[in-house]
Amino acid sequence: MTKKFLFTGIVIFLLLSMCIHGFAESVSQPAVEINGNGIGAVAHIDGKDVYLPLRAICEALGYEVQWYGEHYTVSVSGPGKNILIDLINNKITANGHTYYMLMDGYKNIENKIYMKTVFFSDNLGLKMQEGAQNSVIKLQSIEENAISIKPVTEI
Repeated sequence: MTKKFLFTGIVIFLLLSMCIHGFAESVSQPAVEINGNGIGAVAHIDGKDVYLPLRAICEALGYEVQWYGEHYTVSVSGPGKNILIDLINNKITANGHTYYMLMDGYKNIENKIYMKTVFFSDNLGLKMQEGAQNSVIKLQSIEENAISIKPVTEI
């Protein structure tokens, strides 16, 4: 009798484990929407970090994306935007202003570059809506301030 309960318990545990694992897999790659429109791409969730597909989002916004494999860099260009992402040195140059991203600022998943959401808010004027459902990451365009940074050399 005890063996029967033990066996039944193990079977139930294994079934629940598979269901939980399958659920975790399904919500780790939610669809991406920009301004209410699906773009046919998925995000990648790693713990609390959300990574978004660079090429899919940039092209959906009308930007041209170029990959330079030998230098491991990505160029994003379009009206008012000229961004160069140096993935080896974790360096971003946006419209002549250079800054560094954190070591986990991007992921290469199946030969596609995914960037953390902060990249899109800092450079492309996109904000992830708070409280978005796990099955869809909703991005909204925001109006960017017309800020220009000019280097000054003091003598």
